[in-house]
Amino acid sequence: MESIENLDDFSSLAEVSGRLTISGNAVLTSISGLGGIETASRVIINDNPLLQSLEGVGQFNYLQFGLEIRNNDSLTNLDALSGLEKLDASIMIICGNDYCTSLAISGNDGLQNLNGLAQLSWAIGSVAVENNSSLADCTGLETLLNQRDDGVPGPGPGEEGIPDVGRFVFWGNNASGCNSLNEFVDVFELEGFENIQDL
Repeated sequence: MESIENLDDFSSLAEVSGRLTISGNAVLTSISGLGGIETASRVIINDNPLLQSLEGVGQFNYLQFGLEIRNNDSLTNLDALSGLEKLDASIMIICGNDYCTSLAISGNDGLQNLNGLAQLSWAIGSVAVENNSSLADCTGLETLLNQRDDGVPGPGPGEEGIPDVGRFVFWGNNASGCNSLNEFVDVFELEGFENIQDL
C-alpha cells in the first residue's frame, strides 16, 4: 500500500462498523476522500509521514474506543477534528501498561497545536500527549483538562483527579510551552493534578 497518495476511492463510504485504521502509507498526503464517514468505533492514524491534514475525518463527535494519532511527521494541526466532543476507551483496546487510552497523540514531529480538540469535554480512559517535537500550543485541551466538570467520566485516580478524564494523563517531550507538565499547568492555573504523570 505504499503507493497510495489519497483515499478518494472511498468517498462513498458512510460508516465503519469497527475501527478505522490509516497506517503505514509512505506517500499518502490526503485522507479527504473519507469525508462521508459519520461513524466509527475507533480512529487510528499512524505512520503516514507525508499526511498534511486530517481533513476527511471531521464528521465524528464521539468515538467509542478512542483516537490514536502517531508518527505523522507532516501533520501540523488537528483542526479537522473540531467536532469531536467525547472519547471512551475499552479495556480490550489499549491497556497493556495498566491504563486504557482514550486519546493518544505521539511522535508527530510537525504538529504545532491541539486547537482542533477544543470541543473535547471528556475521555473515559487515559490521555497521552508525548514526543511531538514541534507541539508548543496545548490550549486546545483546556476544556478536557481544567478543573471544571464538563463531562461524565472523572475524576481519574488521586484525591484531586481531573473531573473529565477517567484514568491518567501522560505528558512530555513536546516543544517549549507544551514540553513539561509545569508549563501546561501554568497555562490554565490548575491545582490538584495528582493523576498526571510527566514522562
